[in-house]
Amino acid sequence: MRIAVDARPLSSPESRDARYVAGMFGNLISRLPDAEWILLSHKAISPDFASLLTSGRVEIRVESSFVPQLPAIWMQRSLPKMIARAEADVFWGTTGLLPRSIKKKLPGIKTILNVNDVSFKTAPEELSMIPRLEQKYFLEESLQSADRVLCQSQSFQEELKSLYPSIPEEKIQVIYPGVNPPAKKVSHPLDLPFFSEHFYLSVGTVEKRKNYKVLMEAYRRARRENPYLYPLVIAGKKGKEIKEELADLVNGVYKPDGIYFIEAPTDGQLTWLYESCRVAFFPSLHESFPLRVLESLMHGKPAVLSDIAIMREIHPHGRFASPNDVEAWKSFLLQMHGKELPKQATFQAKKWQWEKRADELARQFKELEKR
Repeated sequence: MRIAVDARPLSSPESRDARYVAGMFGNLISRLPDAEWILLSHKAISPDFASLLTSGRVEIRVESSFVPQLPAIWMQRSLPKMIARAEADVFWGTTGLLPRSIKKKLPGIKTILNVNDVSFKTAPEELSMIPRLEQKYFLEESLQSADRVLCQSQSFQEELKSLYPSIPEEKIQVIYPGVNPPAKKVSHPLDLPFFSEHFYLSVGTVEKRKNYKVLMEAYRRARRENPYLYPLVIAGKKGKEIKEELADLVNGVYKPDGIYFIEAPTDGQLTWLYESCRVAFFPSLHESFPLRVLESLMHGKPAVLSDIAIMREIHPHGRFASPNDVEAWKSFLLQMHGKELPKQATFQAKKWQWEKRADELARQFKELEKR
């Protein structure tokens, strides 16, 4: 079986899909010993993923777009031709869309499509114009063309079914992602002026859907009631078009209020933050999959979560607050200060191993091969 892969996430290690594709692909190679893999991209694979390319059954083909700034054009014009030249039996679409009319252009091709969000509906401000229009106008066609549609959670699976009821339910499957183990080399973020383990933590890209405005307002109110409240550390990448309060957060305006920002922490710094914090807070308005919640649980930390379906699916025994209820978040911030915290449920590490998830994905490829 020859499997062509849209490997663009592996050319951009900072992209949302990169960790998922790397974690899955790195384990799929050994689980499909007879498969030949052809990684297709519009630019070179990042050196960060060099370890994935050592197998003799992995080939890389790069063909630049004549408009490098527009990967959408590469997907529609170049990618179908590259799949054809690769003589692929199966195409794995990793970025949420397939080339248009792929079944007409490539008769007999079988397709697996990962779809992780419908941001054009739930968070259009996070997408630039072209990706937003791509999702809006081409996603349904991609879902129809795919032989398998893979989601990262049951809650998103249900959302996708409700938005696109014409898609046969049986081809929409759930395969959870895995969680990377903690970094072996741990380091303290230089931007933090303290080493104390008494601080609250929230991790995620600074953007509207992470709902940091509510968490920060809750923290300010809580600190007015308790001036000795633990500091709040927010760590993550800067999102697009950061404005007003979020821009002030990134620029360090709220340090005098006890709110600190760590931009794009390394894996070692992130491990230190998880290991050292007292409680993790995740007030998101919506999530495709809250990987950072799992990371905090892996480190045995209590978590206060936004009361949305995906959070209850991932951590049903957690503490929950309505996303926009400032007083509820304030209450948790005050409750978690200075008291002995209850013991957390044991993290089910085996359940979230990439090896287990890759086994599930390998079965999907094997089933398609038999069809």
